[in-house]
Amino acid sequence: MIKNFQTCFNCKHENPLYSLTCNKCNAYLRTKIPNLDFWEITWKLFYEPTNTFIKIIQSEKKNYLALISFLFVIRFSVIDFIINNYKVHFFYKELKSYYDSLLTSLLILIITFIASYLITFLFNFLKTKTRVKDNFSIIIFSSIPNILAFIFLVPFQIALFGHYWFTVNPPPTIIKPLASYIFYIFELIFIAWNIILTFIAIKTQTNHIIYSLLITFLYYSLIFLIMFL
Repeated sequence: MIKNFQTCFNCKHENPLYSLTCNKCNAYLRTKIPNLDFWEITWKLFYEPTNTFIKIIQSEKKNYLALISFLFVIRFSVIDFIINNYKVHFFYKELKSYYDSLLTSLLILIITFIASYLITFLFNFLKTKTRVKDNFSIIIFSSIPNILAFIFLVPFQIALFGHYWFTVNPPPTIIKPLASYIFYIFELIFIAWNIILTFIAIKTQTNHIIYSLLITFLYYSLIFLIMFL
């Protein structure tokens, strides 16, 4: 059994993390959070991610979720497209168009939504009540630093490498070795940070390290398997 709850100061009843009022005595458990401030959430993901994910969970409106989901699809479609071009260049795999990568990224978004349902079912079975929209939101919001890095890095990548950064024909490491390796390091750092934030997000819901590690590992293993096959 895993538990992560709010204890009512009035009656000591244990309530789900998302609750505004006590399920037993209706006393207020916390301050009402009507919506989210995008830049506040983005900034705080870097230095207090746990409290930030709690705020996302407790927010009545998950505003910006649609926008971030859209950028999530674009970001992962570009990653998939680059990986595919490397597979073509080094392993002589069949070349896919960007639209194929876009479909792959949409599949990843659908998998994320399905995973949110499965996580909710699992947590409820383990006596920790969660909601699908909260689980989906924290996974998507955990990709914000990765998305922002993509937005800020792409103009420089295009300026230095043009379309060769994406088509890798020839690879960027041949055109400008030092610059390309620096960009790759930045890309890997923010992808790794995305994965770490997902783990922290799930741990915020479960308060259990092992379950959070397992879910994060399975989720990203499936994503990378889809992109590398």
